Amino acid sequence: MVNDSTIALRNLVFNYPGSERPVLDGINAVIKNGEFLAVVGPNGSGKSTLARLICGLLRPSQGQVLVEGLCTVDPRNRIEIRKRVGLVLQNPDNQIVAVRVEEDAAFGPENLNLPSKEIHYRVNHALEQVGLIHLKDRPPQLLSGGEKQRLAIAGLLALRPSFLVLDEPTSMLDPLGRRGVLDVLRGLSGEGMSVVLITHNMDEATAADRVWVLRDGKLAADGTPGSIFSDPVMIRNLELDLPWVTRLANALAGYGLNVPAGIVNTDDMVCFVCRLFKQPS
Repeated sequence: MVNDSTIALRNLVFNYPGSERPVLDGINAVIKNGEFLAVVGPNGSGKSTLARLICGLLRPSQGQVLVEGLCTVDPRNRIEIRKRVGLVLQNPDNQIVAVRVEEDAAFGPENLNLPSKEIHYRVNHALEQVGLIHLKDRPPQLLSGGEKQRLAIAGLLALRPSFLVLDEPTSMLDPLGRRGVLDVLRGLSGEGMSVVLITHNMDEATAADRVWVLRDGKLAADGTPGSIFSDPVMIRNLELDLPWVTRLANALAGYGLNVPAGIVNTDDMVCFVCRLFKQPS
């Protein structure tokens, strides 16, 4: 049974025209309301195609994508689905349409013909959420890469979607910009928004509540970051890298330290090291 606040993938198959081999083949899964989901996998595993299917930009060759009960194949649902699912792409320059930050964030709500007072409230709230309210009068071309990506997110937040899907949003950013975008996503997830992050960066995936691993068009693994990345043999077989914190944990265990299983992020590692140094000699 499909919950009204989920995205459900039912026997999802997708082939590009002229290709006999499906990009996605028999995916059955549910994206839950309010969760932060990371989707990882080697190049060609179908991650970006999945993002576009979730948003209704592509139609399944077989099976269904149900967005809060609405089937993406039905053309009557197209507008409503695009209100409920926002997509952020790799290059933020492709999503900037105005000459001021505030005007760019207002573009979507203005096209919904909302009252001016409501547009102003939504835009200010969205810019506050992504930490750009102090730059609302700045031309977008003068923003850093990370700030541009946060502006792209703000433009979607002003539309009040139920789900935010991001396809490799940090791939063109430096470490500082990447950290800023991830902080925004963590904050949105903490406020109850559903976030789907498509990424090739395993360290980013550790910030999520749940991780999907795609391989050869199949959903090869589905679990918490701790359960997924604590199995180095499986990760190697799936042609992925371990997060750097997990590699550090494995190295410390190799020196004889009793490192708990499932350490995948910096916070967990800091807690472990603090406990370690507080132990009596």
